[in-house]
Amino acid sequence: MSWSFEFSLMIFLIIIFISQTVSVRTGSRISLQFGLGIICMFGFALGWFPPDFIEKSKMKDVGFIAFNVLVVHSGTMLDFGKLKTHGKAIVLCCTAVLAVTAVVSFGIAPFIGKELALISPGPVVGGGAACAIASNSLLAIRPGLAAYPWLLFMVQGFFGIPLCAWAMGKDARGILAESRKSGATASRDRGREFPPVLVGEGLCGRIPEKYKGTAYYLGLIMIVSVFNRWLSTAFLARLGLGMDVTALLFGIALGQLRIIDRDPLQKSDSMGFLMLGLMALMGNALAKTPPAAILSLIPVVLLVFSVSSIVLVATGIVAGKVLKFSAYRGITLAVNCMVGFPFIATLVKATAVKTAGNGEERDLLESRLMPPLAAGSMLIGNVVSIFLASFVAALL
Repeated sequence: MSWSFEFSLMIFLIIIFISQTVSVRTGSRISLQFGLGIICMFGFALGWFPPDFIEKSKMKDVGFIAFNVLVVHSGTMLDFGKLKTHGKAIVLCCTAVLAVTAVVSFGIAPFIGKELALISPGPVVGGGAACAIASNSLLAIRPGLAAYPWLLFMVQGFFGIPLCAWAMGKDARGILAESRKSGATASRDRGREFPPVLVGEGLCGRIPEKYKGTAYYLGLIMIVSVFNRWLSTAFLARLGLGMDVTALLFGIALGQLRIIDRDPLQKSDSMGFLMLGLMALMGNALAKTPPAAILSLIPVVLLVFSVSSIVLVATGIVAGKVLKFSAYRGITLAVNCMVGFPFIATLVKATAVKTAGNGEERDLLESRLMPPLAAGSMLIGNVVSIFLASFVAALL
């Protein structure tokens, strides 16, 4: 059978389904992106898939749409109220990212090369958007390295999740021991430490929900994207300011002013489809990279994550002590930068079930663990990692 549009799309969706199934069955220990990457690498290397089948499926085009709208979307996710509520945790997370950036970008550059060293921190602490930005920037200067950020994305969970789960388990036992002495409960804890953050209605709140469909949410983001591209091309490019940086700043500003709803892609019911497109960019980068080149990058990936993990743990211990956190809480917050959503939420629930003796204690653990970790993930995954990847892209 020829690899027509329909057949190519069918194969791509089957690969995604298999990868998702493995991820669910293993409790995210094997991530969707790792499964997808392995299937694609073997499929392309062994000739099972033609190198252009993702392009024929048109999912690469969906990936370009996702690439354009995800950065603006990520900016709208920033919630300064939550960041202020968990200020100490945010300081620790930012310190950890700065430490990783300094050590990886400069400390191991002599071993892996300037380009890979500079481009690594964003994808290490970020998600698909940061990896897409980094891959796109490498494609312009070193096409043979364009798959590198996606290789980081593939194995991220193998380092971050076990470390975070171990430290979180230790932290949870400490929380329970303290709460049993003081008689703390989840309801009392939430009311004392996590006050609700009120947000003004703004312009977007005045538009009736019945008019807010997929076209409304995506259309708003595309208006911002089109204006951002024009502004960058006409004026800002000569200043060396990357288009993704300004897109992120527009998203933050418009989200804070309530001109665009927070989390617009999720509300548009298009997030899942756009994420498939982002995964298509990953598969297409692997298709264009020879197997020998991918094999040569594996030691670099392992070195970067090994060094990053050591730096995050050390920073978590030291910064945690300065900020009056326990060592395990500090490590959990620091390594959380390498985990992010949705994995951190799964880890919190699994830790609470494993550690707590009853439902009240599970609620208590979730109320203590989840809010600061969620605030850290929101900032690092949606803003800092994208800014890092975009800033480096402008330098290369």
